[in-house]
Amino acid sequence: MTKEVDPIPQKSNKGLLIGILIVLVILIIAVIYFVASTSAGGLSSVLGGGAIDTNQFLRKMRDISLQNDDFSIPYNSITDKHFDNDAIVGRMTLEEGKPYVIATGRVDGWETYLEKTNVRDIGPEVIRSRVEIFETVDGAKTAFSDDYLWVYNDPDKEPDEILDENCKHGDECLLLYYEEITPGSTAMKVEWDIVFRYKNVVAWVIVRGSDIETQEQDAHDAAQIVLYSLEAID
Repeated sequence: MTKEVDPIPQKSNKGLLIGILIVLVILIIAVIYFVASTSAGGLSSVLGGGAIDTNQFLRKMRDISLQNDDFSIPYNSITDKHFDNDAIVGRMTLEEGKPYVIATGRVDGWETYLEKTNVRDIGPEVIRSRVEIFETVDGAKTAFSDDYLWVYNDPDKEPDEILDENCKHGDECLLLYYEEITPGSTAMKVEWDIVFRYKNVVAWVIVRGSDIETQEQDAHDAAQIVLYSLEAID
């Protein structure tokens, strides 16, 4: 009489499938992280946080630029205007402006120019700002590079000092210092410029006036106002 052999119990395929799915998910996450971390935009660009939304910026760019109500003493608004690609091409010349717009993917911008209302008030005589948005973070990096940032290319605008170690605003930052002695007197005019990149935006802040009233900290304070506004829409 032949002895019946119990069939070998079969393991459930359900657990095996779950295990395979977990391994696949882990592999996909690892690949995404590797690609993102080695790309110029970083992981945040893959997750959607690498660049400021262009439409959001365009709606708010005037408010992001420095306005007279940003300061404790009164300033008159001399310039408060749209600074589009036509304007920057016109200011730079066609030969320089068009390649700049194409290479950087510049979208739009805004600029302001403020003058102190009361000469008796202590503070910079002039405060200027400009904010520009680019299609991508890489485009803004190109605009900030040695190839296109005018401080590196225009001998007429060469600063007396470049103090990048003193500049911590945004993702990249330069602090520029200029001084000029008024002919026929000992009075000195100084200018502190800060240019910084925050994601796909490049911002300029300029404070100018007598050396007694115009300090480096004035430029830092003004730049921080712009940076806070950018962070608020991000």
